[in-house]
Amino acid sequence: MKGKTRSAIPGAFKIVALLLGLAAEQVVAAPTYYQLSVDDFGSLVINGSQVASYDAYPWGEATGSVDLAPGWYSIDLSFKNRWGTSALRFSERTDPKNPWEFVPLSHLRSYDGTGALVEGLRADYYALGGALLGTIFGEGPIAHGWSDYYEGEAGKSGGAIVDQYWRANWQNFEERLTGEIFVSGALVPEPAPFALLSLGLGMIAFSRRRRPPIT
Repeated sequence: MKGKTRSAIPGAFKIVALLLGLAAEQVVAAPTYYQLSVDDFGSLVINGSQVASYDAYPWGEATGSVDLAPGWYSIDLSFKNRWGTSALRFSERTDPKNPWEFVPLSHLRSYDGTGALVEGLRADYYALGGALLGTIFGEGPIAHGWSDYYEGEAGKSGGAIVDQYWRANWQNFEERLTGEIFVSGALVPEPAPFALLSLGLGMIAFSRRRRPPIT
């Protein structure tokens, strides 16, 4: 009795399954957008890459984005006020159609003076000449500026450290914020998986046409 010739269809299905497995891994991080509103110098670095910077008179804004998977990344945020009024406001959004919102305290973290991990960033304040004025642990949200507005609260202006130096020196100082930021951009699939699926289905159709007769 003659044996039956093995069909190529099962093999094609295995290839399709493999392609679909690869397709499931083809995802990219959706952009997370950041904005600095400063008067008159600001620089934002996330995960070692420059995201936004501003260096001009008077008050202005700088925006940028990162394409990073959701998670914690290093952040360096530098600010200088070199004359007159001052402002530093740090905002984020995941959709360019949405309004900007201050980066919440829960999205910022750093180590305090005892080495404990706390919410908020480490803020080192300096005179423009380089002398250290003091340090604040757990600073955030980063929202303070010219109209006595500090960390989202009215009636404050730079905290006790800056208050003592600020008003006596026409608000000239530098702030260096360090720690980690939680990037909340979602993972989204790339168009590539659809191409892979089409390739697999095409292979099945080709295999059917070339299937040898059963004898």
